[in-house]
Amino acid sequence: MFNIVILNSENELLLADIKNECQKEKWIPVACNEKEDNKIILLFNGIDNAKNFIRRNFPKKQLVGLVILGENDLKNIKDNYYFEELNWPKKMNNINFEIIEFECNPLLKVL
Repeated sequence: MFNIVILNSENELLLADIKNECQKEKWIPVACNEKEDNKIILLFNGIDNAKNFIRRNFPKKQLVGLVILGENDLKNIKDNYYFEELNWPKKMNNINFEIIEFECNPLLKVL
């Protein structure tokens, strides 16, 4: 079981930018939703669940990926952001992104 967030830059960053800038500087734009002006970070407990969510909610040509969180990064999100743990790939509207800073270089997999 993993703790995963979804990389989502709404195609504002290229893959090279993500690897050369974001990953090295320890920040990633991650998928979030908004409710009542609060940004809610989407968390997943498994790779398959996160991939199915991406297939259901993002256009095929949009650059998205998975970011596996370490324990301290997960604690940071839970302590400093609103979050929603998703156990199934529900359909969502208005998915945006929020910049999250990481303690270590984030482990990411671009799909």
